[in-house]
Amino acid sequence: MIIVIFFLFLIFSIICLLVWWILTLILRLIEKLWLHKRLIPSEYRRRIRLGVLLIIALVSGLMIYTAFYPSKSFFLDEWKSHTNFNLPSDSKIISRFADYPDFHGDYCAAVIFKLKQKDYNSIKQQLLSNKEFNDSTNFYSDILDKVLKGSGFKESDFNKRIGKDDAIIYFRDSDNLILLHSLTN
Repeated sequence: MIIVIFFLFLIFSIICLLVWWILTLILRLIEKLWLHKRLIPSEYRRRIRLGVLLIIALVSGLMIYTAFYPSKSFFLDEWKSHTNFNLPSDSKIISRFADYPDFHGDYCAAVIFKLKQKDYNSIKQQLLSNKEFNDSTNFYSDILDKVLKGSGFKESDFNKRIGKDDAIIYFRDSDNLILLHSLTN
């Protein structure tokens, strides 16, 4: 993982240098063709270039960060895409993890939601009555282990499991917990 982050940082640095060089060429071309040098003094041109480069670096850094550490909305969208309905707004995320997509866009995600008793029972009934889900679906990824380890639970702590081709949902009645383990391709 550290090697991947190092190479991403190296690629990011090279891209920043290329953007800096291209931005410098564009600004010089604009100065020569359109603006007179007296309109934008050299000290401001340097500041403008530096400002644009910093904005590009911050946006790129934020994109890389959210790719490795997805937000809560990512996991709520995962839930909606696999179950076709929203979770209540007061649901809490106990533990979450998603791996980085491979070259084909395939990734795996797992998240544990804590719900109120009423919401938990309602969602469980909706999912158990949904014909898309069955008891025979099974797949494994280390992402599930990471989420369970982060929450302190084991897979056997969840008393009911249903699934379909790309998702398995686990239920834990004693704590009103729902675990979503999904593969997206």
